[in-house]
Amino acid sequence: MAKIRQEINTNLSPRTKADVFNSDDGSDSFNPQELKKLVYLHGAICEALRLYPPLPFQHKSPTKPDVLPSGHKVEANSKILFSLYSLGRMKSVWGEDALEFKPERWISKNGTLVHEPSYKFLSFNAGPRTCLGKEVAMMQMKTVAVKIIQSYEVKVAEGHKIEPAPSVILHMKHGLKVTVSKICLV
Repeated sequence: MAKIRQEINTNLSPRTKADVFNSDDGSDSFNPQELKKLVYLHGAICEALRLYPPLPFQHKSPTKPDVLPSGHKVEANSKILFSLYSLGRMKSVWGEDALEFKPERWISKNGTLVHEPSYKFLSFNAGPRTCLGKEVAMMQMKTVAVKIIQSYEVKVAEGHKIEPAPSVILHMKHGLKVTVSKICLV
């Protein structure tokens, strides 16, 4: 969180308390170009989606008979069910550190974004069925994250066990108990 806060403070236009809470047009928006500079935040969001996909399972149905990369034959209109939750943790796909939360895996050595193949990172689906709103969704997640990180200190409640509960939609088995403290802007 500290690294993301530092990136925000470095790359976004400086804002005073008056700017944030009393903007002339009543809005609290960001320039999309500013948000694109937040490479580490982008990596953190992708990493969260990799490890905790909102939809942990997906299915596909071939329109004609086909053969999977594993050699298995599938008939037309068969349901092929796969787990994005498991895929995001596979060492054969993500490396030996697959279980670690590492936003750096999405950042190149020169500080630009690494774009993983869409069939490796399926949070927004892939190929011709890639989510049309992917870029808008990423922009919205960044905007919300920046506003929360700029305005609040959020900490998981002491002793609270974080455990996902896979179902149709991934949710927290015990909820997510946090302590939220307002940050005073100068």
